[in-house]
Amino acid sequence: MLGSAYIRVRNSPTIGNAMGIVADLVTPVSIMCIGISIYETGIKNIRLDREILLLCAGRFVASPLILAGLLLFLPVPELTYKVFIIQASLPPPASVALLAIYYQTDAKYASVSISFTTLCALVTVPIYMMILG
Repeated sequence: MLGSAYIRVRNSPTIGNAMGIVADLVTPVSIMCIGISIYETGIKNIRLDREILLLCAGRFVASPLILAGLLLFLPVPELTYKVFIIQASLPPPASVALLAIYYQTDAKYASVSISFTTLCALVTVPIYMMILG
């Protein structure tokens, strides 16, 4: 009996529409939280330190190279290979800042790192696109 009620609620278009609206709000709310964290930190207090540089090196160099090495052993089409490499070289998603706030970790560091890696991606992604052809 409980299962049939669950199925009716799960297939309800009203609930599906409401959940879709909530899901569509994740990115805008994440970006607002990043902006608030950076504002509270102060733009003048943001420094390019060793941790951010290591994060960028790992995200934009090590991650695509490791994935490229792993994909050599798998029979994947060329387009899929290129898409995987580009995805591996993208910055962390904005929702990471929400997770940092939710779990009460270093939200300021998460916000600064997301912002900086997004700026770096403006340079690295076109480079990877040229390399991959």
